[in-house]
Amino acid sequence: MNGSYMLAVVGVGKIACDQHLPAIAANPGFTLVAAASRNAQVESVRNYTDIGALLAAEPGLDAVSLCAPNSTGGTARSSNGKSTSRRRMVYWR
Repeated sequence: MNGSYMLAVVGVGKIACDQHLPAIAANPGFTLVAAASRNAQVESVRNYTDIGALLAAEPGLDAVSLCAPNSTGGTARSSNGKSTSRRRMVYWR
């Protein structure tokens, strides 16, 4: 590892754009390399339309930050069957 965690963000909405992405960019301990969202993209990173595609294509990720609204029911599930609660905001490989 080069001193920073390779990170992806799932859910690119207003709060992610206004708060999560700037905080990640300001922290030298994280390198944002990918994002997954049905309706938005993040410039300068690889973008996917769902978490399953992201996890399948990005085996080198150290963590995934789930930026999902309460209305999603609090759980994200990938096509490989792994799931995580919204309360555990970062999924570690």
